[in-house]
Amino acid sequence: MGKKRIRAEICTDISDSEAVLMGFVDNINRKDFTLLEEGYAYSKLIEEYGYTPDKLVKPCGKSRTRIYQLVKLVKNLTPVMKATILAGKMTTGHAEWLFKVEDKKLREELFQGILAGELHLKDLKYEIYRMKPDSEKNKEEKLLDVVEDAYEKDPAVKSLWRTKVTIHRGRGGNKITINFSGPMELLNLYEILAAPLKKARKSFRDVVGRNAKIP
Repeated sequence: MGKKRIRAEICTDISDSEAVLMGFVDNINRKDFTLLEEGYAYSKLIEEYGYTPDKLVKPCGKSRTRIYQLVKLVKNLTPVMKATILAGKMTTGHAEWLFKVEDKKLREELFQGILAGELHLKDLKYEIYRMKPDSEKNKEEKLLDVVEDAYEKDPAVKSLWRTKVTIHRGRGGNKITINFSGPMELLNLYEILAAPLKKARKSFRDVVGRNAKIP
């Protein structure tokens, strides 16, 4: 650094585990400290120095949920996944959502889609929400399933999929994104999108009930 003298704090009578934790706490808020590094640091503190996630909450200033999630993430990461994250081809968010898929074969297929650049994080979330068992879905999710099924079976909509029209499903709600160049193209796209839904009215009724109002 070109300095002849620097400020130093000398701590005495502290254990190795306390020293490691102090060093981690000093580094945890650096801008270049990645989530992957944070997760491995928590894992080291737990496995090598006897800390528990609960005992790390206060000194680290992070939530219990965050610590548990990152520890679980780095524990489950394969060497290939870790290398992919370090190479910038996948985020820790991708990895977190991949591990929600219990079927290892399907998880690998989704991972290959990420490597091929076909699955951004929002696309991965969409695919995983679609896999949720019907028994765990609420009425809104089942209605959206009907919309998606109708669109996937319609050739006109299918030709627009992910180029002009995209459906995003998430915890916070659902939305359709439409890319258009002018008002007439937008009107045409609306008509294409509306047509399969008109044909799917019976399926909507099956979800909400015969006498209930379709939202």
